[in-house]
Amino acid sequence: MPIRVVLADDSDDVREMLRMALEWDGRFDIVGEASNGEEAVALVSEHKPDAVFLDLVMPVLDGLHAIPRIKESSPETKIVVLSVAASHPSSSEAMELGATAMVQKGGARTTQELAGEVAQLFAAET
Repeated sequence: MPIRVVLADDSDDVREMLRMALEWDGRFDIVGEASNGEEAVALVSEHKPDAVFLDLVMPVLDGLHAIPRIKESSPETKIVVLSVAASHPSSSEAMELGATAMVQKGGARTTQELAGEVAQLFAAET
């Protein structure tokens, strides 16, 4: 069964890059895309995906405020936070709020490596 994912980032380019990498990998099914935190919360509530890629800095509702709402509406959904700087104070706060993993945007990893790392989050469950 594919890993069902919602992508939430205000950058169309970032969402497109993630979508292409995850679809190319073949283990993922993108069930929704959001350009702000409110849309992300609504899509997660509607689709109950296995994972959501969540940017911390978005309009309307930022990622930090979206995390508790996502956890409330879909507790089993893994939250993979997208951040420009993994060492930013909000990154550790995101983990305290319930994020499962942190991914630095523009890091040295290829998108294929990123897809593999996310798939590993689910490997123990199958």
